Amino acid sequence: MILLACIVTTLISPSPANEPNYMICVPLVLLGIGYSVYAAALWGCIPYTMPARLVGTAFGLCTAIQNIGMTLSPIFSSLCTEKTTKQ
Repeated sequence: MILLACIVTTLISPSPANEPNYMICVPLVLLGIGYSVYAAALWGCIPYTMPARLVGTAFGLCTAIQNIGMTLSPIFSSLCTEKTTKQ
């Protein structure tokens, strides 16, 4: 689903200046569905794959890794945008 959203995003033609492009809502909805399915699968698998005494630690570790990713990805994407955009 997430791959499909990325492909659809590349196929959307740019709109003229100062006009909104509402077609971008389609891949955003696909991303929302994809990430909600991913999260439901990820969090539901933790109790099945970990011993009972480590379930809390596993949930904490997954949350920490997810938060690190949400912290660092905007920084990396802004660095990429700065390097690739024309001044």
